[in-house]
Amino acid sequence: MKNINYYEEKNSKIRNTLNSTSPNWSKDQIIRFLYKNLSYFVKRDLHFFLQNNEGKQKQISNGIIDRFPNIICYTLAEFYCAAFKEFGINANITQANSSSIPLYAIVIEGDYGNYYLNPLEDLFLNQYGLKPKAFGFIPKYKTINTKYPNLIKLPKEYLTELDKSLNFTYLDDYFKELKLIMKNYPTACTFLNIENNPRNKDLREQKVNYISNNLINKGKVHGIYERAQLYHFLDENLLNKTEKKHTKVFIENDSTNKPFISYNIIKLDETITYHEEKTDKGYTLIKHR
Repeated sequence: MKNINYYEEKNSKIRNTLNSTSPNWSKDQIIRFLYKNLSYFVKRDLHFFLQNNEGKQKQISNGIIDRFPNIICYTLAEFYCAAFKEFGINANITQANSSSIPLYAIVIEGDYGNYYLNPLEDLFLNQYGLKPKAFGFIPKYKTINTKYPNLIKLPKEYLTELDKSLNFTYLDDYFKELKLIMKNYPTACTFLNIENNPRNKDLREQKVNYISNNLINKGKVHGIYERAQLYHFLDENLLNKTEKKHTKVFIENDSTNKPFISYNIIKLDETITYHEEKTDKGYTLIKHR
């Protein structure tokens, strides 16, 4: 098992996060704090995640390669366990399922017992500022539940108190309200400050402008795979059923083989394509054609 020094040699800023973690906190406070704040140092390994299942299986059979900060489920779990053990917290990497492409996660000893963490599932959520979903719940996998039959589920009220003690706030309520506005044509027009025209109910270009100017730079989402997840999340919350059906997000490569996000609005007579570009001020969507 790697220790935290291995990761600090790759990114010295990791120590700042560890130093911001108080040893006087409870175990669960430390775990919750690191679970969120360590997410900013990693991104999914495209060399693995953009492969088909056969390609993934081949990589696994050849042995898991650590390309930190590019991670897969196992190497991400290794990183978290190394950090937890810096604070004397017992954390173990465990195979959660029996799939040919197995999922590796963490079983950790908190204040009241052992519970389950899946930092890969929550990676985008943690980075963008949404509430994690795979923290302290009972997974549905027979493999891990057989090995750890006494896993505990952390109550929502307890997690809320943990977040309050750490001054964590989330964007979930903001998007819940925004979704209600954007799914209704008249209220979306008012919100976007455009004319309510019954003859033209396609607001996708206006919504893309709002996404680019106001939403894609929230949080600290830097990985291409995670940014694709970000656009799918925004589409789910800002587009209605018809709009989503004809809007597609792809990870593509440019002439230098550098990956980027392509956001496509598919119309009857044309496809409007935006490319995500990184600037000094963050990310932006540029209309390509």
